[in-house]
Order: sequence, then C-alpha cells, then structure tokens
Amino acid sequence: MRKLLLLAMITFCSITHAEILADINFYESLRMVQKRYPNARFENVNAAWLKPEERFIKISGAGLGKVIRVKFDDLRSIKKNVLLKDFEQFSEASKETIIKINRLPESDVLAVKWVRVTYDAVIPLSRFNLKYGKSICGNNQDMERECVWPKYALSAQVTDDDKSVLFLTSVFTASEQDSGIRSMFEFYQGQDNIFSLSKTIEDQVAGLKTWQAAISAFLAKVITDVDYRKDAGKMADLDRFVTIVANKPENANRSMEWFLQESHKLVLQTHGIK
Repeated sequence: MRKLLLLAMITFCSITHAEILADINFYESLRMVQKRYPNARFENVNAAWLKPEERFIKISGAGLGKVIRVKFDDLRSIKKNVLLKDFEQFSEASKETIIKINRLPESDVLAVKWVRVTYDAVIPLSRFNLKYGKSICGNNQDMERECVWPKYALSAQVTDDDKSVLFLTSVFTASEQDSGIRSMFEFYQGQDNIFSLSKTIEDQVAGLKTWQAAISAFLAKVITDVDYRKDAGKMADLDRFVTIVANKPENANRSMEWFLQESHKLVLQTHGIK
C-alpha cells in the first residue's frame, strides 16, 4: 500500500526537495552507504513491522554524534516477480540482466527507503524551527507528539512539552523517489528498458488508477472544508502530508481513505481551519 502511495504522489501538483539526513539519498544501495561510513557499525534490527523484503539497519560509531537507522527495500523481491512471471518473453540480453541482479550480494540490492536520526545530545525543537521554519505539531495515531515540516518531507518525534527532539525522520518527495528508482534500474540494466514493461510496473499503474479515483472522491467529499482543485497551495500541503504519513512503517496497512483523511486534518490544522 505504501509503495503505491509513493508512486501516486506524482499525481499531485507540488515538487519539493526533502531534507537529506546523514547524506543518505533515496534508493542508494547499502554498499554506497557503507562506503560513506567505512568505520561505522552496521547492525540488522529485527523490527516487528518488517516484511520479508525489507531490512532495518542501525548505523553507529565513534565521532558520528548520532545513531542512524535506515529502512531498506530488497530489490530482488521485484526482480523475482519479473523472473517468475514474464521471464520467457524477454530478450536474451534482458534475461542475462535479470539473472545478474538476482545473483548480486545483498549489499548491492538493498535500497534506501527512508532515514531516521537520533542525536547523542538533546537538541531543542526551536533550533530546527530556525532552520526549516515553524513546524506543525500534534499527536499522531499512537498519541505521541510529532512535529512536521512538510516542505522538507521531514518529521520529528518530540517530548510532550514540544521543546526537545527525540529523533528525526526524512522521507523523500515523489520526484526524488521516481528519480532514485530510475537511476537504480538504469544502473543495473544499462540501456535495456525491460523493467518499465514488467508486470510489476503494470500492477502499480493499475493501482494508481484506483488511487486517483479515491483522490477524486475524497476531494469532492471535503470541498466544503477546502476546495483543493482551486487552491494549489493547500493541494501542495496535502501532497506533502500524504507523503510523510505514507512513509511511516506503522501505517503500512492503512486504507487510502485513512491516508487522505489524516493528511486533510493536518492541512486544516496548518491553516487554522475549523
């Protein structure tokens, strides 16, 4: 569901740039991250919410001043679907590319999905507000205090008094996700565009149509609160809030309506609309 929502953000109008935490970008491989932090400790974390095709890795070490946690997707899960479903219809060159990817070590096929940073020292929320602008704070669905900077696709879990940051999480905008996916596929397949024709992508497109229909129905439903189709600024806010909410692992199984409704609430709160 979350992968579909990340693709679906392309249907909204805003294009922004996320805050890149720890210099780690969307869909970089684990090997690239390891090269960036050659003396750090990399530990697998078996989080309860992880799916078989996902990894959650903790990065720590002397001199970092923080602990970095990164959620990775295993690209072999996508390639396996292509291999089993459509392998025989591909050219020989394409078959060789797919086989090669499936044989690569894990460090080359784990791709960054989002990044979370916990600093060693307590940092006041006010310091981040000076850098990113005033944050929007409230309780999340787990009744934890959370502040967001939609323009930067950045969120922070904070103390109950909204004074100190516990950790920061950076997700990535739709354009950055799309760029990262394309770069990763191009790296592995060279000039071969076989993956753009794969059943995996076809399924995403079909899902995107369902999502677009859900968006249209929702925009009509809340038109008395906000007419998003006539207000590009608030539509951009809705876009960013859905991106942030969709990237939270605990929201992986939420419905389309829920994502839109929760993001709409944040838009109303941002603009002081009752």
